[in-house]
Formats: sequence, C-alpha cells, structure tokens
Amino acid sequence: MRTAGRLVQDDLAIMFEKPDGQYYLLAGSILLAGFWRLEDKFGMPLSEIHTSGDVPGFKEKLEKGMMNFFRRVQPQGPVLRNNYFIQVDDDLAWSHSIGPEDTMHDPATGKTVLQSEGWSSAEKNKAIEHHHFRSERQSLRRLPRSGG
Repeated sequence: MRTAGRLVQDDLAIMFEKPDGQYYLLAGSILLAGFWRLEDKFGMPLSEIHTSGDVPGFKEKLEKGMMNFFRRVQPQGPVLRNNYFIQVDDDLAWSHSIGPEDTMHDPATGKTVLQSEGWSSAEKNKAIEHHHFRSERQSLRRLPRSGG
C-alpha cells in the first residue's frame, strides 16, 4: 500500500467483505479525503463510515443500493462515479469550518477522536464568495486475487 500510494496521486482505499456481509476499510493511502481521516474510519464497515460522517440520506436512500453495488463490482469491470459537495472555506485537505482536525483522547472508549463535531457544526450564513464546489472522481474495482 505504501508503494502504491507513492506511485499514484489518487487516494486509495481497500475494503474487504467479511462473513457478516459488510465491507470493511482495511487498507488505504488517503491524502485528501474530504473531511475524514483514515485513522478514524480504519476498520469500520462501509455503512458506519457513511453514517458516522453524517452523509445526508445514506440510511434511508443509499445504503441498500450501495451494498448491492459493492457485491456486483468485478475485476474486469471497473466503475467510475463522481460526487460533489459544497464547502465554506478553501482548505482542500481539511475544512476548518467543521472544527479543528486535531484529536483528543476519549477516556470512555480509549480511542482517539476528532474534536470537531461535523457538518452540523459548520459555519452558517457565509457569503457566497466563501462557498466552494468540490468534486471527486472515484473509480471502484474488485481486486482479482484478494477480492478486496
């Protein structure tokens, strides 16, 4: 993963299906993830990655279709998709509008967590000149040997 991350400019994430039918993020090289950190999402199932990130409408509209889609991806048939969102600052790697990227230790869980709250804490009512359209192109494919 380290070598692959140095050879391409893309973010890389590898998910493996476990016996429970969920896909888990188990390897990655992520530089510009769009306001999440690999260390926070590592080991999570796909559904939890999206619900913990407050993806609008994920549970109600997207989860079932996304799981079915992941199961159908084949090595010989990569899929390209685009997504977009609006951010209210021009920080590409981390939107400080949702809070600091710094972490703190949560004694209750023993985990390191973000201090920021998320999209709901983003600064409101900013002038239009502070709004930036961010688009991401994703390519998804099944790895032929590991099935990841």
